[in-house]
Amino acid sequence: RLRHRDEKFKNKEVVYTGFTSVDRFRRNRGMDYNRFIHICGKSPYKGTLKIVEAWINHPEFPRLTIKVYDGMYSDIQNMLKNKVVKNLEINNDFVSEDELSELYNACGIHLCPSNAEGWGHYIAEAKSAKAVVLYTNAPCMNETFTDGVDGISIDCDTSAPIITNGVCPFYEIDPI
Repeated sequence: RLRHRDEKFKNKEVVYTGFTSVDRFRRNRGMDYNRFIHICGKSPYKGTLKIVEAWINHPEFPRLTIKVYDGMYSDIQNMLKNKVVKNLEINNDFVSEDELSELYNACGIHLCPSNAEGWGHYIAEAKSAKAVVLYTNAPCMNETFTDGVDGISIDCDTSAPIITNGVCPFYEIDPI
């Protein structure tokens, strides 16, 4: 047991634990490092709207598939209203775990600019698939990477993160 030095946890006993995620790697699957993907799911904390904004503003960017569900899909549709954006494929179809693993392994570049993560399963799963992972350069998103070796960091302002729910820092990347 360690005493946490952060003021929010002053005089609290903290037990540090580890987490694991699903290993998405599939042998004998050809990874295409010219394919880009962002797996958002239902979470509003994956930096998805900043990605969409960047792709709207840069039609020269490569085609990007965004896997999204529910409310985030509506937010993206609102952003795309009355715009022709040919380099974005928005996929809101339900997929099985096997189909999701196929996506992880088919697309070589995974955009993971999370605003906040409790652990970062989708980042760990992209990393396990041997993808090039672009991740937010802030804790906890950057804690398992060596920049330029097993991922590429996306800078954000870490000087004054917004604290959500009294505990979790919230970081935001700047769209290009």
